[in-house]
Amino acid sequence: MSLKKKWEFLIVALLLVGCSEMERKPEKALSKKYAELRSSVVRDVHYDLSFALDGESEDFSGTVKIEFQLTQNKGPLTVDFREGSIQNVSANGAEVDFSYNGFFITLPKSGLEKGKNSVSIDFKRPYSKSGSGLYRFKDPEDQRVYIYSDFEPNDASLMFPCFDQPDIKATYTVTAEAPASWVVISSTREEGVKAAGERKKIWHFPKSALFSSYLFSLHAGEYKMWEDKTFKIPLRLFSRQAFAKYVDVKEWFLITKQGFKFYESYFDYSYPFKKYDQLIVPDFNSGAMENVASVTFAERLIPRGESTRRQKKSRAEVILHEMAHMWFGNLVTMKWWNDLWLNESFATYMSYLAMHEATEFKEAWRAFFEEEKGWAYWEDQLVTTHPIVGDVPDTEQAFVNFDGITYGKGASVLKQRPLFHR
Repeated sequence: MSLKKKWEFLIVALLLVGCSEMERKPEKALSKKYAELRSSVVRDVHYDLSFALDGESEDFSGTVKIEFQLTQNKGPLTVDFREGSIQNVSANGAEVDFSYNGFFITLPKSGLEKGKNSVSIDFKRPYSKSGSGLYRFKDPEDQRVYIYSDFEPNDASLMFPCFDQPDIKATYTVTAEAPASWVVISSTREEGVKAAGERKKIWHFPKSALFSSYLFSLHAGEYKMWEDKTFKIPLRLFSRQAFAKYVDVKEWFLITKQGFKFYESYFDYSYPFKKYDQLIVPDFNSGAMENVASVTFAERLIPRGESTRRQKKSRAEVILHEMAHMWFGNLVTMKWWNDLWLNESFATYMSYLAMHEATEFKEAWRAFFEEEKGWAYWEDQLVTTHPIVGDVPDTEQAFVNFDGITYGKGASVLKQRPLFHR
């Protein structure tokens, strides 16, 4: 067989394997192999999302219209949606005989077409009890309700049906119905708010930039809002009403503006989104999350008293770390979770560099050695140590490498490379 024939045979074999694998639908976890196959056929994704939110219910409902292109239609296609219920599914204007196993909605080949497709799904789901997905918090101090999302690494599918993998980027439009006293925040600034009766309002958010599903966000409630109108893009800061007295707003906006000035100059690339909101929320699983243009921070970053210099420095590092993600992670995104270091190592390194170069915390590199590098040394001595580029075969393993290796060791390696310094 000639070399040309060998390549033709190999290409046909790979296509057949791909079709076979697409028909082997995932059960309870999305594998890297299946994700690669799905991203090879799904293109140009847009989500048109609609949510109904209130302050009393234990669950929420919504509709998502997913528009996308299929480069081939040779088998069923799955849409990720975990632990919810499905009321209706239609594809290209007709109801389809779908299946749902509590983790994935499977759309039959017969309901899809090569080329442009439009799938509409009505769904319902309880608010999260774990903090992942869409979480509802009722403040015991004043009974106000706050709702906020948290999706990394693959928990957008705990809120709405989607292709929940980092390399299938999409654009998003959002409509949210909520109590009239609430503010609603998402990845874009609202383009319209109108009354829906005496007690509710409907918020409309325009089409977003292109980004991964885990970076989408939706937050709603009676948040206290501060706004800085002196910067070139809108800057807003939110917290729950009962916590507002502990927030040093002047300090927070100062670090934010210092960070933007440094990063845009250093990267020689403008901030890629149109506004920047930051929310300080309770019951948060991590220290913060870099949702596109609406970053969430844990209340534990702020003491209920005067902050020490070390606490202020740590808070500045987290603010700058999440801001760095707007470039490292949100603009440029890894294909799969084995390359998480492309997000976290870079953001960690850049946050300390920004602290040293742009803020009052000139002791930043000493703090880096004591904190981040110390964390990395400790993790690297354990039996659970792993390469900076980790092995992540499926989404059940996706959170394993959020540790001192990926953050501290990766950042330490970057600091050793002079080409990354200016």
